[in-house]
Amino acid sequence: IAASIRIRDQLEEENQELELAVQARTADLLRSRRLEAIGEMAAGVAHEINTPTQFVGDNLTFLRRVSEQAYEEWNNLCRDATEGSNPDGVVAYFQSPEAAKLLKRKHEAVAAIDDSLEGVNRIRDIVRSLREFAHPGVQGRETANINRIIENAVTVTRNEWKNVARIELRLTESLDAARCSPGEIGQVLVNLIVNSAHAIKAAGRTVDQGVIRITTGRSEDALAIKVYDNGSGIPEDHKRKVWDQHFTTKDVGIGTGMGLAIVRNIVERHEGTITLESELGCWTEFVVNLPYVLPIDETAHQEAA
Repeated sequence: IAASIRIRDQLEEENQELELAVQARTADLLRSRRLEAIGEMAAGVAHEINTPTQFVGDNLTFLRRVSEQAYEEWNNLCRDATEGSNPDGVVAYFQSPEAAKLLKRKHEAVAAIDDSLEGVNRIRDIVRSLREFAHPGVQGRETANINRIIENAVTVTRNEWKNVARIELRLTESLDAARCSPGEIGQVLVNLIVNSAHAIKAAGRTVDQGVIRITTGRSEDALAIKVYDNGSGIPEDHKRKVWDQHFTTKDVGIGTGMGLAIVRNIVERHEGTITLESELGCWTEFVVNLPYVLPIDETAHQEAA
């Protein structure tokens, strides 16, 4: 009996060690995939940042030139008015085409400033979204705003979808009740959005025809995220295989077959589920269900009741 107990304890210890090793390996794989995803998006993000940076620089160059011209004209007017050397010339100037041109320049300068501020805000949003996506977050899980995670994923993947589809967000307000790792759920959304963009491109749709629709909502005990696209769809015999590691229908160099396998792994580790429905040549929709946690205000309300 004693020998049996020792063998049982030894087996339990070995199982625990094996389980810890599997968990560590899974965590390493997820970190590796996130870094890989960041690397894949780096060129697109750099392009997204470069575009507003370029027109901000062009606007500042224009503003400098206009400011120098306006300053010189103003100095000349002040000198003529102060010295009284050409008062008629001052009046004539304000009635001249040059004055009208300068006034037009003023309106253009204001528009350039507004344009530049928009560009700076776009850069800020891109950098913030990428930082939040890349950040490993706290150990364990936290109560996270799912809508914010979705918006970040849409921002960092913009270069993937902007030339093939439009994004439609139908987000239920105040969805801050998912207990999750924001970085990992962000990785799920990035993979699903990129897959949708590739499917729409494969279907040959124009940017006006392509649609990626992301919807959020919740039931009593679950929070649902739906990612729909009107791309090429998934054949019936592939619907089970898409979750397998290394299975891909994409060309070499485009897909590794790891994306959806990692997506399912992340969702299941969050005690959630992911399902798909698709019609070949028409559309695909992935539905991610995560456990719902009552926010503090709702919990207090229920307890009071």
